[in-house]
Amino acid sequence: MNKPVTPTDLVTPKVTTGPIAGSRKIYSSPETAPDLRVPLREIALSDPAEAPVRVYDPSGPYTDPDAAIADAKKTIDRFPQRYGITMPATGASA
Repeated sequence: MNKPVTPTDLVTPKVTTGPIAGSRKIYSSPETAPDLRVPLREIALSDPAEAPVRVYDPSGPYTDPDAAIADAKKTIDRFPQRYGITMPATGASA
């Protein structure tokens, strides 16, 4: 059986973007592959005498202040026109 779809099911999800407080996004490049950038999060500790801790950051470009993130809603809205698909006026999918 299929789950009934309500208008609230069709809301575009919100994505957290921007820097995370108490840390900054940095990249490391291995000597053997200088064109590779490994994303890390440098976390400041409460004791200023301690060096920041670096951990792998799998968050993608969303927490990189220098990254340009496309608006998913605008991209999705352009998809049908790009491929010549006419959408019904109700907004239901074709």
